[in-house]
Amino acid sequence: MPDLPYPSHPETQIFDHLVECLPDILYRFQLHPEGRLDFITPMVKQFTGYSPEDFYQDPKLLRKVFPPEDQRQLMRTCQDIPCSIPKIVRFRKKNGETIWMEHRQISIYDQFGNRIAIEGIARDVTEHSKVLSDLKKTRELVNHLVELSKTIHHTCDLTQIGEVIGRGVMGLTGAERCQVIQVIDPPNHSLVWDSAPNGNPPTVNPLNDLFTKVFSNEPVDSIQVISLSPNSEFWEIIPEKVRTDFSAYRALLTCPLFLEGELLATLVCFHSQENYWDALDRKPLESFCRSAVIAIDNSRLFHDLETSYLQSILALARAMDARDTPTADHCRRLMTWVEKVAKIIGCDDAQIQLLRWAALFHDIGKIGIPDKILHKPGRFTPDEWVVMRQHPEIGARIISPIKKLTGAAPSILSHHEKYDGTGYPQGLKGKDIPLGGRILSVADAYLAMTDWRVYRKPLTTSDAILEINHCAGTQFDPEIVKAFTLIAKN
Repeated sequence: MPDLPYPSHPETQIFDHLVECLPDILYRFQLHPEGRLDFITPMVKQFTGYSPEDFYQDPKLLRKVFPPEDQRQLMRTCQDIPCSIPKIVRFRKKNGETIWMEHRQISIYDQFGNRIAIEGIARDVTEHSKVLSDLKKTRELVNHLVELSKTIHHTCDLTQIGEVIGRGVMGLTGAERCQVIQVIDPPNHSLVWDSAPNGNPPTVNPLNDLFTKVFSNEPVDSIQVISLSPNSEFWEIIPEKVRTDFSAYRALLTCPLFLEGELLATLVCFHSQENYWDALDRKPLESFCRSAVIAIDNSRLFHDLETSYLQSILALARAMDARDTPTADHCRRLMTWVEKVAKIIGCDDAQIQLLRWAALFHDIGKIGIPDKILHKPGRFTPDEWVVMRQHPEIGARIISPIKKLTGAAPSILSHHEKYDGTGYPQGLKGKDIPLGGRILSVADAYLAMTDWRVYRKPLTTSDAILEINHCAGTQFDPEIVKAFTLIAKN
């Protein structure tokens, strides 16, 4: 052992004994004229497996036991950093195990103000760091679960739920990219969400072949780490046309989401380091996946329920069309006219789709009107008019629970409003009437005039257009009439 930097006379023998018996490691690192360890207490062997003599005899040993970035942190000047502020760095033990050590350091200066050494005290804080790490992971898990719970509470949209799930998995795994893939009908898998900024995901996941391979024979119900190196078996089965999109990644982590033995979805994570997930703590991820599968199942059940409800409403609409209209294709023809008008006045695709739904279901509310009123050949009494005028409100209430139809409800509710404010059920006027209601009223009136009725013959196209133009500004929106006239004459 080299000479201690402290006086070695009888008064200090007790002190020297205490220093060597401390449960922590004391050390002094000389900076000039060359960097070397001057002194380190014997406790270092108990913590690291290296004896003080190992460090004294091999000046390069410190470079081997500290990762480069941790070396820079330890050797960084601490002139402005109080010694009470610890630095926590990694240390590679003699047996290859990595531990975390907390260092508190102070700079030593000569009489000229030059920093000549660093003295410090170090202790093993691996268990403490592990507790803090576990606490951090638990906190992250709770945060992601709370966010997922909020999303489920506010929406059943699978894309939105998929994004929250995907971002949660990325946070828990450190993935560079994540996909949420729904299993529709094996081996087909629909890409619900992809963290890569490539716009809307394709309808069918390009990695179908990969997942057919992964889940072939008996489905795997646990998290898997798969190599994506160019010489791996899985890389070979990825289609050539999509390899470029995944060429930067070397590791793939799959998290299958099973519910009662049925594979509902798969979470797929990518990373550029092949061994990145070798030491992954899977417990937080597994806990999150248990909640994720419930969220996806809820979305699926809601979608199935909504689809069933929509099919029921469509059946009602067809029944209503046959019940109330001599021409059974009235709603279909109305959709065609409404779509043409919407395009010519500049509506976007989403607006046009809602208007098509509104045209299909515009009179669905008549299902709630008694036949004796609905099929009355003569004029309605005042009391009968009160009942008849309820059908727009009834129709809007029927379709509102269906998410994809909710936006069509205002058009259905307002398709009997008049531009001068004398219509029903709300007496709206001018531009206060929703655009869909203004379009529907013109197209519906035109079809009513040109269809056969038991009490009159149909009007010609020119006569019907003339009548509609005559009512522009009173019953109808003049701009809609102008657009409709242009279409009808062509």
